[in-house]
Amino acid sequence: NHTGVPRESRMEKALFAELDAYQSRIDIERISLLLAHLKGFDFDRIYPRYLNHPIRVTASWLRTSPVPLATEDVIFSLSHNAKEAGVLDRLDAAFISPEIRSRIETLTIDRSREKDVSYRHSFYRLIQSHSDALFLFKCLDKLDNTFWWVMSDLEEYHVAVVEQEVLPVMNRIDPRLSAYFSRLLKHVLNPSIKKRYRQTQSV
Repeated sequence: NHTGVPRESRMEKALFAELDAYQSRIDIERISLLLAHLKGFDFDRIYPRYLNHPIRVTASWLRTSPVPLATEDVIFSLSHNAKEAGVLDRLDAAFISPEIRSRIETLTIDRSREKDVSYRHSFYRLIQSHSDALFLFKCLDKLDNTFWWVMSDLEEYHVAVVEQEVLPVMNRIDPRLSAYFSRLLKHVLNPSIKKRYRQTQSV
């Protein structure tokens, strides 16, 4: 047993099980305290169960990264939306080092400019120039969001980001993941699948 945040959700329990069994040592207590700290913010004002997304992406990164992740990587992953959520400057400095803050800043797009193709290219090139590891993380972040597109009516912009900015780079970093993402994209955009899924959800 670990002290810190009560492990109430299924996703949290699954994440901690992965961390316990992970190939490199992760400071479980520090991660527990971070989650407790994050739960102190009213993220549900953004959307319900907001923390499920960073928890899922963290678990995916642990399974996918070709090099072992460290505690600092897990802290970054769980906090990666902090700037967009408007809480980055309120996070405890005991968790958010300058290096983690820099990664969060690099990964946070300016929503007022996201449809500017020139800005978008520069944004993704900056992530790529930082490291393959950060670009892999961004891919997993987008992948997790894409699962829900089957329930959404999307602007073409969202699809263009994946097809033009993410998949070509991922094909170099991790061809299998890139191919999987490409198949998922076709699946969630298929009109008949969208219709069938929405019908099952409305029953």
